[in-house]
Amino acid sequence: MRAQYVINQDMLQAEPKKDFEEVNKALPSIPNLNAFCFPVTLIKSRYLIKAKRYQEALTLLQQCRNESPYLSINEFFTAQCHLQLNNKDSALYWARIAFEYRPRVRNNFILLNQLLAERKDSAEIENAFKIASTFRKEPWTWSSYLSALTAAGNLSEARYTALVDSAFKHIPTDPDILSRKQNLASLRSKPYFESDIVTGK
Repeated sequence: MRAQYVINQDMLQAEPKKDFEEVNKALPSIPNLNAFCFPVTLIKSRYLIKAKRYQEALTLLQQCRNESPYLSINEFFTAQCHLQLNNKDSALYWARIAFEYRPRVRNNFILLNQLLAERKDSAEIENAFKIASTFRKEPWTWSSYLSALTAAGNLSEARYTALVDSAFKHIPTDPDILSRKQNLASLRSKPYFESDIVTGK
């Protein structure tokens, strides 16, 4: 329990400070779950990922996948490992499962969008947003969605404009959405200001 008090907080950071050897020594194999129902083996895999020991992390993740299912963190870590190993198909497979288990989790949605954008799968990006936005109508949901659709490369200007306008109605004070709306306004006015009538050319 003393080890958990420190490690539980550290493991969820974007950049954990502890290393695998320290965590592996501090956490016993019994009990196999921590106070938040995370498998101890999964926690150790987090530090192997930090050390870029992805194959070892995948081995641990496979071992504990059924110890506390449907939390989605195992699948998210598995997707991350495959992404770092450049196994894009496997990364997408596990990212889809993570999102299916917990569609309201921010990291699951963002990772799935990233991988779908690379495949230019606009239809699935749209579907993922439809699901996620029923749980989280927040700025990051819209931003990830719009970025993924734009990166997929088959979004018309009219469709993009309509989506930005819709996002602006929901979250008018978000900096990212404000920036997108201002950029659209600049693009609309550019042809006028560059025309012969205005410049006298």
